Order: sequence, then structure tokens, then C-alpha cells
Amino acid sequence: AVVEKLEVSLKDVPFPEDYFYKVGGDYPTLVQTSKQMKIMIAAVIVLIYLVLASLFESLYQPFLIMVAVPLALVGAVIALYLGPKSMGVGAMLGMMMLGGIVVNHSIMLVDRINQYVREQNLSPIKAAVMANRDRLRPILMTVSGTILGLLPMAIDRSESANLWAPLAITVIGGVISSTILTLLVTPAFYILFIDLIKFSSSG
Repeated sequence: AVVEKLEVSLKDVPFPEDYFYKVGGDYPTLVQTSKQMKIMIAAVIVLIYLVLASLFESLYQPFLIMVAVPLALVGAVIALYLGPKSMGVGAMLGMMMLGGIVVNHSIMLVDRINQYVREQNLSPIKAAVMANRDRLRPILMTVSGTILGLLPMAIDRSESANLWAPLAITVIGGVISSTILTLLVTPAFYILFIDLIKFSSSG
């Protein structure tokens, strides 16, 4: 943000011939790292989809599971906004970690719903309700373990915390929001997809 303000201020400043300005320090490295991180985040999402597609032997169910990723970003952004840390390399690393962490809850839910639908021939709505009931405790246990494990990093105020504190804050915020929203959104999307598949096959 400071560099952008400087560039606006220096835009109309006349320089002598063969003179120019250049932003130095860590800024060029930060810009390059940010670009690389965005590419890596996209690559992580693609790899997660490929692994889920092979495990579930389905092309649409991985999308149901990966709905948790944008739901996690909601909490991560809010946590960074409310917290004392800014968006940086640590926060981007945290978002990469979220891609692998938050899908676990959706995997547990979707797998349980599939069991009820395929093995017990329950309706998708009833299967979703029972899967939420069965998986609520394991999900809350994993979330609690993640939050408690990262809490010391999040509240650390030492000099080395500039990298790790934003990472911990990002993951904690993302895990909390994804847990709450996944229990509601993932089953709803599952039911919606089943209805769409039935509607398309009947048409």
C-alpha cells in the first residue's frame, strides 16, 4: 500500500535525463513471492480435486467437498481483518494449508452420506441429517485440536512472529468458519446435486 502511494506521488515528478526511481529493499521479493504463492494455491486446489476424484470415483462429488475451501477463506479474511496482522507470505501459507485441512470435514460428511444413501437406501435429506449427527463430534474434536495447537503461534508477539502469527490466525479463522458453514452448506449442496442428477436423467 505504501509503494502504491509512493508511485502515485512520484508519477508527476520530473526527473533529469537518465535518472529514474526504483523501489528496492524486500518489496520486489515480496511481489515475486506473492505471485508464486497464488500459483501454488491454484496448484494445490487442482491436486486436491484430482485426489478426491480418484478416491470417490466421481467427477461431481469432489466439487461438493471442495465447497469448504471458499467457506474457509471467509473466516481467514475476517480473522486477518480483525487481527493485528496483515496479508503477507505467512497468511498465504496459511491459506495453502487450509486447502488441505478444511476438506477433511467435507470428506467425512460426504462419505457418511454416501453410506446411508447407497447401503441403507435412505433419502438424501435423511442421510444428510444423520451424517451430520454422526460426524459432528469427530469434526469438533479435530477442529479443537487444530485451534489449540495453533493458538500459541497466533498470540505470539516475539520478533519471529511476523511470519508465523498471520499463518496461525489465517488457519484458525478459516477452520472455524469452514466448520460452521460446512455442516450446513455441504449437505445442502449434496441434496441439490442429487436432485439435479435425477432431474437431468428423467428429462
